[in-house]
Amino acid sequence: RPFNLEMLRLCKKHDHPIIISSDAHHTSQLCDHQYANPLLEESHFPEELILNDKVDDFLNIIKNKNTK
Repeated sequence: RPFNLEMLRLCKKHDHPIIISSDAHHTSQLCDHQYANPLLEESHFPEELILNDKVDDFLNIIKNKNTK
């Protein structure tokens, strides 16, 4: 938990986007963010840095990483 909060703090500080994953090991766990959501709330992580619903932003990041 402390490591995850620190990682979120640093991502927020440096405007680094993230993707939230459930790390599912069974189909019943897909999209289960019960552990991630409280950390995002506690860290006041900005919605605009969460790319899960921003496909174009995600694709632009991937494209730019591959051209460097």
